[in-house]
Amino acid sequence: MAPEAREYHEFFRGIRRSGLRGAVAAVAILAIYFGLAAAMGGWVVPAIVAAGFPDARLPLSFLTIAAVLPFVFLVQRVCFGVPGRWLHSVAGRFRWAVAGRAALVVVPAFALLGAADWVLDGAPAPPATSLAMGTAILLALLLAPLQSMAEEYLFRGLLTRSVATWFGPSIVSLAMSLLVTAVLFAAFHGTADPWRLAFYLAFGVAASLVTWRTGGVESASIMHAANNLAAIVVTVWLGGDHRVADPDAEGSPRQLLGIAVCAIVTAGIWIVSSRAGDQRRADEGAGASAISSGGRAR
Repeated sequence: MAPEAREYHEFFRGIRRSGLRGAVAAVAILAIYFGLAAAMGGWVVPAIVAAGFPDARLPLSFLTIAAVLPFVFLVQRVCFGVPGRWLHSVAGRFRWAVAGRAALVVVPAFALLGAADWVLDGAPAPPATSLAMGTAILLALLLAPLQSMAEEYLFRGLLTRSVATWFGPSIVSLAMSLLVTAVLFAAFHGTADPWRLAFYLAFGVAASLVTWRTGGVESASIMHAANNLAAIVVTVWLGGDHRVADPDAEGSPRQLLGIAVCAIVTAGIWIVSSRAGDQRRADEGAGASAISSGGRAR
């Protein structure tokens, strides 16, 4: 069956030797990410911190992840011969209407979650913030959407599609790609705390379901950005805790609130997407223009 008749997660399966290409793509993009992380964490960040800018850790961690985004598009092109625009969605473009509808669901939900966290922490007043810390928080807020997109295009985009090439029936490939990428997403955050791991797993599953239901990564990217922006505002600015990206930070049963919000927004986006009739499969004939050097399955 040609890729044009497939859902988002199975878009690559009509390409010749797609399973092998999927394995190469997964290894390549993970190697690129860990190479960038090693370079930033081993040389760049220590040098900047040693130069007298310790508050730069958070925005630099976001910048490291955001820097992976162009490589995700590149790996798809090189390994599958598919232009980057087909990574956005089955429509071959970023659908702003889909993203806007998702924002109407997720922004209020994660804003309320952040407010609940702030109240449960005793509604503290923002601590005194130095110019350097204020700049770091502002940079983190500006970089968070790009960092969130990079993670979604990596996990729910390229890796989900790559893993799906290893399995046959659509429902099996969906379930396995969802499971594998959720586990990788949780492990990617480097924490051993069971509460935080549970949240990351739940978020990964929710983002995968949203991507499948809407036929693209737009809604999952908005969902991820809303969560991260709320965390920066509540945890870093209001709470004065700068360890939002620290894998050694401890979680708590309060993470159950976050898991509940993930379930609620997934259901909300599902309903909104169903009513709007969002495209879940590529248009007939789209595969012919999507695949260049990759070639059809024979």
